[in-house]
Amino acid sequence: MSALLPTTKSMTTTFESATMATPASTTTAVHEVFHAAELLEQILLHLPFKWLLLSQRTSKSFQAAMATSPALRRESYLEASTSKAQPELAPFFVDYENITDAHWSASPGFDYTKTDPVAFPNRPLKTFRISGQNLGMSYAKGSWRNMLVTQPPPQELKSLRWSFTKEGYNDEEIIVDRREEGIRWSDVLKAAARVGCDDRGVDIWSFSGAPLGREIRASTVA
Repeated sequence: MSALLPTTKSMTTTFESATMATPASTTTAVHEVFHAAELLEQILLHLPFKWLLLSQRTSKSFQAAMATSPALRRESYLEASTSKAQPELAPFFVDYENITDAHWSASPGFDYTKTDPVAFPNRPLKTFRISGQNLGMSYAKGSWRNMLVTQPPPQELKSLRWSFTKEGYNDEEIIVDRREEGIRWSDVLKAAARVGCDDRGVDIWSFSGAPLGREIRASTVA
C-alpha cells in the first residue's frame, strides 16, 4: 500500500491520471471508490502512518474522511482508543528502553521514561524521545500538537521542579493536569514551559550532580 501512495503529489497525480486516461465507466468507478466514505476509510487505514497523516492534503474527500472517521482519528492518535493492551507511541517517535530516570533541561527534544509503578499505580508508559527538528517544535499550529501522546492515552500529566542538596532533593512545585479524553502533546509542551523548558522541547538530564532538575511524568489514572 505504501508503494501505491508514496507521496501526496503522486496520490493526486495517480487519481487525476486515472480519471483522464480511462473510459467513462472506469472514471466513474474510480470516482465512486474515492468518494465512498466506507471504501476510502478502508484504503486509508492500510497506509503507513506518515502517509495517513499526509493524505488529507490530497483532496477534500480525503480531508473529510480524516476529520469525521472515528477509526481514522484513532489510527492518527487524534481520538482515544481502548483496543490496545499496552500504550503505544505514534510511529515517528523513538523508544528509549534503557533509560531509567527522567530529568529535563532546556535543549531540543523530549525524553520520557518508564515511571515507578509505586508512584503511578497503573501501568507505566514507554520511554520516548521527540526530535524537535523532525516535528517542527517551533510551528505553533503543527497538527502533531493535537495528537495523544500514546494510544491508549494517559489521563494524567505531572510536572515538577526540584532542588538538589546534600540532604537530598526537595520538591519545589508539583502541578498535575488531568484530561479524561487523554493527554496530548500540547499539554506536554505547556508542562515543559511551566518547569522552565523552552518551546523547542526538553532533553534528558543526568540526576547525578545536577543542582536543579525538572521532571515530567505521564500516567494512566487508576
